[in-house]
Amino acid sequence: MKFIKIKGINYRLIPFLVTTGVLLFCFFLIIAAAYKYHEETMERIEKIEKIDIPKKAREINEQLYQENEELKKEITHLKSAPYELIKDDGTKEYYSLVTHQLLKKIDKDETIWEYHPINGMLLKKTDKYHTVTEYGSHGKRIKETLSNGVWTEFNPVNDKMMKRKNIDGFLEEFDENEKKIKEFLYYQNGNIKNLREYDKDTGKKVKSIYYQDDGKTITYVYDFDKNTGNDVKDTYYQDDGKTIKKIFEYDKNNSSKIKEIYYQSDGKTIQNIIEYDKVTLNQIKSTYYKNDGKTIQKIIEYDKDNGKQVKEIEYADVIFLGEQKITKII
Repeated sequence: MKFIKIKGINYRLIPFLVTTGVLLFCFFLIIAAAYKYHEETMERIEKIEKIDIPKKAREINEQLYQENEELKKEITHLKSAPYELIKDDGTKEYYSLVTHQLLKKIDKDETIWEYHPINGMLLKKTDKYHTVTEYGSHGKRIKETLSNGVWTEFNPVNDKMMKRKNIDGFLEEFDENEKKIKEFLYYQNGNIKNLREYDKDTGKKVKSIYYQDDGKTITYVYDFDKNTGNDVKDTYYQDDGKTIKKIFEYDKNNSSKIKEIYYQSDGKTIQNIIEYDKVTLNQIKSTYYKNDGKTIQKIIEYDKDNGKQVKEIEYADVIFLGEQKITKII
């Protein structure tokens, strides 16, 4: 067998080479592992440097907060978890496991009563027709909702109606004596479409205001007589909702139109006026004004019975006299 001599010591060649090879392999393996660990460490450091620490902290805090809230809800639920008691008449009662307070009761006629878990005050009642009555912390009725969606709000002091939403979508408001004073209709976007006002003594509608779809800009306003309920005045506005375009006036007894007033673009200066007979409803007079809205330019008169024109008067200014002069009569 061959030997190799190192520092005066003879070593067998093959075992020596094997041992040396193993040692070298282990050495390089350690070096490779160390290098890989170094690379992974640098990669982790690089990732950490890219992380927005404050943002990440907020996310973790938010997650912890949500988890805590869920735990609180679960604890609250466990505290208020009811146990059931069935009476001889079939009434079911549910009590808190912790406070032994009555939480819910179902009568044999299927009426459901719900109570406050702390003070035991009645909160809600639902009958077999699905009419829901809600009560305030004082135990007084505050709202009643029918199965068709119609609901009514009540004054907890005197149990009088304050508001009511009808099946047609109108929301009504009442005074302290349950007299209707206002009525609202809404667009699908939730903005006011129409506001109606009522006289609390006669109960008659006295005003109806229509709005554009923004719920603020007025389109037109109808005024009504508080005694007869008849339309007496219609006011139409330009697109800005403030400048008057025209006004129609009506007889309060029969709602017959008696006058139309048209304005220039400023909403103040009169352009022309048309008058009607309240009995025959025929046009009886048209008055046209000059640009100042005061000086008459022309008047046309009509027969009240057949509506035919009977007279036309045109005016011209006489400058040196400072007055008007009739220039033509037809």
